[in-house]
Amino acid sequence: MSTINKIADGVIWTIASKFLSAAYAFVAVPILIGLYGKADYGLIGLALSINIYMTLLDLGFSNTNLRYFSNYLAKNDIENVRRLFGTSITFYGSIGIINALIIFGISFFVGDIFQVTPEQVVILRSLLYIIALNAIFNWYTSCFGQLIQGAEYVDFFSKISFIGNLLNVVVLALTLIFKFSIVEYYAGLVFLGLIYRTILSIRKIKAIIPDISFRPHFDKNLFKETLPYSMNIFSVSLLTWGALQLQPILLGIRCNSSEVTDYNIIFSIYSFLGFIGGSFNSAIFPSVTKAVALHNREVIERVAYQGTKYLVIVISFVTFGYISVSPDVMHMYLGDSFMYLVPWMDIYFINLLGSHNAGMSAIIYAGTDIRLITRYSAFSYITMVIVFWFLIPYYGARSIAISGTMCNVMQMSFYYFYYWPKKLQINSRYIFFRDLLPFMMMGILVTFVLRMFTVSDSHLIQFLVKGTMFVLIFSSIVYMMIERKDREFFGWFVKVKLLRRSEA
Repeated sequence: MSTINKIADGVIWTIASKFLSAAYAFVAVPILIGLYGKADYGLIGLALSINIYMTLLDLGFSNTNLRYFSNYLAKNDIENVRRLFGTSITFYGSIGIINALIIFGISFFVGDIFQVTPEQVVILRSLLYIIALNAIFNWYTSCFGQLIQGAEYVDFFSKISFIGNLLNVVVLALTLIFKFSIVEYYAGLVFLGLIYRTILSIRKIKAIIPDISFRPHFDKNLFKETLPYSMNIFSVSLLTWGALQLQPILLGIRCNSSEVTDYNIIFSIYSFLGFIGGSFNSAIFPSVTKAVALHNREVIERVAYQGTKYLVIVISFVTFGYISVSPDVMHMYLGDSFMYLVPWMDIYFINLLGSHNAGMSAIIYAGTDIRLITRYSAFSYITMVIVFWFLIPYYGARSIAISGTMCNVMQMSFYYFYYWPKKLQINSRYIFFRDLLPFMMMGILVTFVLRMFTVSDSHLIQFLVKGTMFVLIFSSIVYMMIERKDREFFGWFVKVKLLRRSEA
């Protein structure tokens, strides 16, 4: 299978998986709030926030392994693949035990750290026990998916995630039928997914490298070789993704679990819309790593210019399509009592446009020197967390809109004005004025027009009519704006990758 076919398959399945995951979160939130209550449901988000920060124990080896697996496999260096795989099992297995012990220790002090009732303390501790047990097995198997992705089987890995999301729906249905407690619901969600994912991953890895060993062993020299890159990745993760996961914890400390629920609502819809950039990055990273390793400038520039343009179109479609009907979505989703979140969510969701740099990020992280990215990320994300902390007493969970927008502007300015043109020799002016600005302004204009008038008193009818109008208007204008080669590509993509797949 050619690189473009692998990327296309990977993008399709990754988007399908993330769409189902986000759709599940979108639907499950109001159901679970109704079943357990707003305050108790917020305990799941609180427990997850505590453990999610433990993922920093990864020390950047997830991206490092993906890069090195891709590099070794591109050069058919199977011996180094075996060495890295065994070393990773040892490393991750050790982290799993450490993670479990930390979570177990924190469970004794949740009543003192967070503003929760004695009854909620019991629930929160039980949730943390489940997370601690899952951490041991989940860490040990972490490198399984990294090897599969490194072999450019992104579509297979995404299929596993897709099946897992279907199982989540099954767990939710069983919870409603049998009235599971919040602890029983979460236990089913965690362990059912772990079992099936491990079995399917082992089978696929044996198909890629039949004689590979799943027993831990540690190669000191290989570990030292990969460590510098890992430390750079870790530094970025510590102050980017880790900073984002700190926000609900800060809300729990300065406010209460109800504000954490508001935060989860914002993030559930944001995730529902924001999976595309991450999906594209995950799908192309192995292929981009291969291109960088083989010094294939043609592929790199195709990703930078053509890939970014396609990303901008799709992300603009999703972002502005949602904002054009966001009041109606909130009415149908959670009712009038949460309408105060709508303007803040609209502001925050504009930041989804920042994920148009996913292709460029893949190019950056496929290289070896990301120290400058690390330093600037540290500055921008520390600033974001500080601003968020001071805004909490005034805006609560809505502070994310202000601090997140500020951070996104800082990041994009750095990339466009310095890093892309100076370090990657990419024409950032071309990307901004030819790929980003026209489609962004067109999306804003269409959204503004649709938000100005009311079609019906029924929010469902408004959602359907305005949503359909946006799709037709946006698609028609995009078709007139793009070049002939782009129309031919989209035609090929729909015909070969979507229609034939559905017929099969």
